[in-house]
Amino acid sequence: MRTPTVHTDFPGGQLGPARWVGPGHLRATLYREWDENRINTQATWYYFRLEGVRGLPLTLELTGLADRYEGRPSHSIAERDKPCVSSDGVRWERLLSAQFDRERAVLTLRLTPETDTLWVAHLEPYTGEHLDRLAADHAGSPYLRRESAGRSVAGRDIPLWSVTDPEAPEGGKRVVWLMARQHAWETHTSYCLD
Repeated sequence: MRTPTVHTDFPGGQLGPARWVGPGHLRATLYREWDENRINTQATWYYFRLEGVRGLPLTLELTGLADRYEGRPSHSIAERDKPCVSSDGVRWERLLSAQFDRERAVLTLRLTPETDTLWVAHLEPYTGEHLDRLAADHAGSPYLRRESAGRSVAGRDIPLWSVTDPEAPEGGKRVVWLMARQHAWETHTSYCLD
């Protein structure tokens, strides 16, 4: 039996150390974010792709979910959080059978994919590709002005889009700020604004 492969080499892909501990049994420790004082730590995002899994009963254990927030124990991923899965990376569904073990701080997913490829994510991903498609849909509109609000810590542009009437004088316009998301893993707010 061939061992499936794990991939995160695509926009938004992220997972910590992962290894197959048995046939179809993957154990992965999620990547953690830390604050500057190393007081708060959270595992808030995972997004990976498995190849070679058609018909293979899978047990995926996502470990390392014991977080600290404001110096106190917490769980940013817990019982209420059901991961999203997809066979094509486009159409997503919640895996409602996922189980969270609070004692061990482990989220366990069990499923048997019908396709060779399985995408797994904390939430349905909204990547730069989505934003590029939205921009293409509105390219040429006189009402959309695209700029950069600055640069991220990683040096990437922070998109700033203005929806306005170019014929109206700037001085008399009212301003409403809409922010799609503050944290990279808050993908659903991007879909709402989209």
